[in-house]
Amino acid sequence: MTTSAASSPPEPAPIDRPATTLADRGSVRYDAVASARWTVSGAAKVAKDVNVGALGLQGTLSIGGKLSATTLRGRGTLETEGPIEVTGTLALAGTVRAPGPIHAGDLDVNGTLRCERGVTIDRTGSIVGSLETSGLKAGAFLLKGAGRVPGRLEVGTFTAELRESSTLGTLVGRFVQVHGKVPTVVDKALFRDAEFRVDRIEAEAVSLEGVEVAFVRANQIVLGRACHVTEVEGTIVRRHPTSYVGPESRTPPPYGLRR
Repeated sequence: MTTSAASSPPEPAPIDRPATTLADRGSVRYDAVASARWTVSGAAKVAKDVNVGALGLQGTLSIGGKLSATTLRGRGTLETEGPIEVTGTLALAGTVRAPGPIHAGDLDVNGTLRCERGVTIDRTGSIVGSLETSGLKAGAFLLKGAGRVPGRLEVGTFTAELRESSTLGTLVGRFVQVHGKVPTVVDKALFRDAEFRVDRIEAEAVSLEGVEVAFVRANQIVLGRACHVTEVEGTIVRRHPTSYVGPESRTPPPYGLRR
């Protein structure tokens, strides 16, 4: 009597994308969607997965499973209960919320992106608004606004222009620029100071302004206004008089001398 070896479970069959076009207006509901092209103008809710070629959104799209698309462009709110996979460009003015992970060829979000399990971008990404995620990988990335990324950020060229309180974990790349908003006299008088903090930066060249960093390792380091870096490994090629290097030792002025 012969026995056959246990066979591994078959891989799930890919979802076909029929050569069809869906165009929905108003409020619609689907169990699942598979199409070559889908445009949503209004509010759409899908219980399971969405697998489309080109997805155009003007309104709200809620997906109970995974989103797979070639491109996604539009304006509004995208919410998923599963991961997001866009092989081409994901460009949205509005809000993206997903547990993640999120993977896109290119990413351009003007608004808010929230993802618990990390964002991977094959080429370039930009967010004008707010980014909240556990980690980030990209070829090049631009962030204007605010960021909360406690984990690792692996980006070839990372540029951040921060305007609201932000915290970043470990930044690794070739060129890293993190500029926080330096408070004006009016900001200080009205207690509108924002905090910009980075745990660690490792890069070839680093440019900082208005930010606090625990550790920086780079061949070339430029410290602009109002920087505080606790520990440095590398060459500081330029430092503004208002920047500070070393352990924090500054204390508030005694009572009665504060104005």
